Amino acid sequence: MKPTMADVSRHSGLSIWTVSQVLNGKSGVSERSRVAVQEAAAHLGYVVNSAARDLKRNRRSGISVITASTENSYYVDLVQGVHAELRGSTYTAMVSDIASKGHYSQEIEDQTIESVLGARPAGLITTLPLSKKNLDLLERWEVLVVFVDSPPPEGANRAASVTTDNLKASGDLGDHLGLHGYRNWVSVMYPSRWPTRAPRVKGLQDAARRNGASLTVLDAGNDMTSAADALSEYLASGSRPDAIIAGNNPLLRGVMGALATHSLHAPQDLGLVSFDEFAWAPLTTPTMTLIDEGAARIGRQAAALLLDLIERRESSNEAIAVTDIYKPHDQIVMPAKLTIRESCGCHT
Repeated sequence: MKPTMADVSRHSGLSIWTVSQVLNGKSGVSERSRVAVQEAAAHLGYVVNSAARDLKRNRRSGISVITASTENSYYVDLVQGVHAELRGSTYTAMVSDIASKGHYSQEIEDQTIESVLGARPAGLITTLPLSKKNLDLLERWEVLVVFVDSPPPEGANRAASVTTDNLKASGDLGDHLGLHGYRNWVSVMYPSRWPTRAPRVKGLQDAARRNGASLTVLDAGNDMTSAADALSEYLASGSRPDAIIAGNNPLLRGVMGALATHSLHAPQDLGLVSFDEFAWAPLTTPTMTLIDEGAARIGRQAAALLLDLIERRESSNEAIAVTDIYKPHDQIVMPAKLTIRESCGCHT
């Protein structure tokens, strides 16, 4: 049987009132009693029903985070940043993956939002734009939203976001390829459902024009296998690019597999670069040149912004609509950094 507060009371020898005060983080209890209650609860395996407690207090202590494929190190690092920022606060993060292994569906999005709303979170950090229906639901249930890695929906002037300047970042990456003299570029890209694709492709196209290069964009899913298939089919046709750009690190793994299958090696046969830093990029052979968005830093910024929004709502003296809490400065654009290693042809 599951232990109850009454069990903790009997085990500690203290009153239900004292146990309740301790387990709900309230004052008015001696340190000796507090320790006794905590030890009794730990021994019995008693866990506070935080959802019921929040409901009673008319307060929400959970924050939901929606990622779009935890196979991508970007999202793993982002979530670590969120957790780091929330540490020491009264809020905890609950993470859901809306596109496991890079496969998105509207049905999964709907189920995820239903689950999020069922937990009654104080706010949501989402890495995909979400459908209008689900955004309307979140607003109706007064859930504050911070968009990460994707801009707010078109026309949403009252919204909060932390995004990367992908246009400039991809332009910097393309210009670096141009410095190497590469003129035939191929980019393996994920679907447009991920809104970072459009500015990344445009930045590369602009850089290609500046450097007198051609750019071919190969459509793939957001996973290693489809990336390998797309590039293998292109190479099997006899085409030989002198530079390849992977849209993110799952696609990079597929690209590297396809190159190995066709006995092509970077940087001897071509330049190879990618978006999104990952922990083992300095350990690959060759070490990987890529765009580093600083995902953990973005996660911290998004969590800090959401906590600020929650504080604004709680400190307001009157009931206001969720959309009235957002301010123009809540749409933050972060710079990214080109990290140069060996795969592009540089000697570091």
